This record gives sequence, structure tokens and C-alpha cells, in this order.
Amino acid sequence: MDLNVTDAASGVTVSNVVNMGWTGAEGMIVGELAGAIYTWLLQRNIVVKLPDGVPPAVVNSFTALIPGTAILTLAMIVYGVFKSFNTTVFQAIYTSLQIPLQGLTDSLGGVIVICMAVPFLWFFGIHGTSLVYGVVTPMLTANATANQVIIDSGKELTIANGGRIVTQQFFDNFISMTGAGMTIGIVVYMLFRPRPPSTRPWASWPSRQPRSTSTSRSPSAPRS
Repeated sequence: MDLNVTDAASGVTVSNVVNMGWTGAEGMIVGELAGAIYTWLLQRNIVVKLPDGVPPAVVNSFTALIPGTAILTLAMIVYGVFKSFNTTVFQAIYTSLQIPLQGLTDSLGGVIVICMAVPFLWFFGIHGTSLVYGVVTPMLTANATANQVIIDSGKELTIANGGRIVTQQFFDNFISMTGAGMTIGIVVYMLFRPRPPSTRPWASWPSRQPRSTSTSRSPSAPRS
């Protein structure tokens, strides 16, 4: 991370500090990469193996030792490489990858692609919501965080001030409120205009059948 941080408002530069801005939405992709490496090591059981007689609490405390050490070692190597280019891995990924992705998700074409991809995958039996949103949710969250930064700075949340339209809240309220593809529309249509025979059973209102008042008793076995 940066050792020198300059305050945008006052222009004062502070040395020998850790830029906590990268621990938020701006450093989200780097955090996901670190989590993916950690999960990959755990799934392949690359952990400290203790004898069977060791209590589970002690075994669990050593589970993260090898994955954590591997991530720290890799982080030092990556930091040294990017430091030679006078930048950081956070800044490089944020500039070259995260900013374009955020701009893509905040465009009309990006919204259309995302909205069409979910039902398209569902058509083939693939859980489109989990697959597509698993990719775009970090970008949508970053867009919402950028809007909050604008509000916290005292500015009006407008496009001119860098505001984002497409956020997680946008999708929750206008895209997926009633399920993938706003399925409430087709449900209402099936209720009032059930043309195909295959949709008629789904479009019939549930009818309450009257309960029978007669009680049937099983014949008792003859007594000997």
C-alpha cells in the first residue's frame, strides 16, 4: 500500500501511513483475489496436519497458518514488483480493471446485457441469478459506495459530480424485485389471458373444495 497519502481537501501529504481507502470498495478486487487464493488452498487441504488425538479447537487454530503465510509471502513479492514501477497492485488493478468494469455496469448497454444474461442462462437450466450477480455485485456495490462518498463530501448526487445510476439498489428495486426478469409480469398475464393450454392450470384461481361431512370408519375386526 501507499506510504505517502495526500489529503485531497487540504493538499497535505502524510508519510509512513497505510492508505485505508484501499480497504473499501476501491480495493474490492484485490480482496476477492486474496480470498480466492485462501479458499483454493483450503479446498486442496494444504494445511497443517496434526495427529488425530489433538482437540478440534487446536486443529482449527492451525488451519489458516499455511494459507495465511502463503498469502503474506505472495503479497510481499507482488508489493516489491509493483513498487519498482512506483505504484501498487491496488492502484494498478483499480485503474486498469475496476474503473472500466464500473463504467461498463453503469452504462445502458451493460444493464441490457446483465438483464438479458440472467433469463438466458435460466432458459438452459443454469442459475443465472447466482452466476451473473456473483460477477457484477462487487461492481454494483462499488458504484453505490462511490455515490455515498459524493454524499459524504457534501456535494449533490448528480451525474456531473460523478454519481452512478446503476447500483445494487437499482437492481433490487427495478430489475429483480419479483424474481429474475421481473417474472410478476408473466404471472399476471397468465392469470388474465391464459391462451396456451400449458399455462391454463397455472392461471386458474385456487378453488376451495367443500369438506365432506361424512366420516368413514374402517370396519372393526370381528370379536372372537
